[in-house]
Amino acid sequence: MKIRPQNDYVLVEIDEEQTITEGGLAVPEDARIRPRWGIVLAVGPGRMSPKKRRWIDPDVKEGDRVCVPIKAGQDFKIGTRELKLLREIDIVAAG
Repeated sequence: MKIRPQNDYVLVEIDEEQTITEGGLAVPEDARIRPRWGIVLAVGPGRMSPKKRRWIDPDVKEGDRVCVPIKAGQDFKIGTRELKLLREIDIVAAG
């Protein structure tokens, strides 16, 4: 199935969360509540500027690594892939 985000929406595949640290300690569920990182799979065409009536291109592109809040956007799964569809303004950081 191919998903094409509309307007300023972005489709992100969330990285798997570490449940065990490099030292072998288990990370409790409470400690895992924080922004998560993922890879941008698809980007919508952008948004319309309300005053100038011109198209504003998105800042992120496919393949960018981004940090997104847990509660932002819509979470869903396709097979074993954990995906999130959210607005570009909800992205905390890109790198």
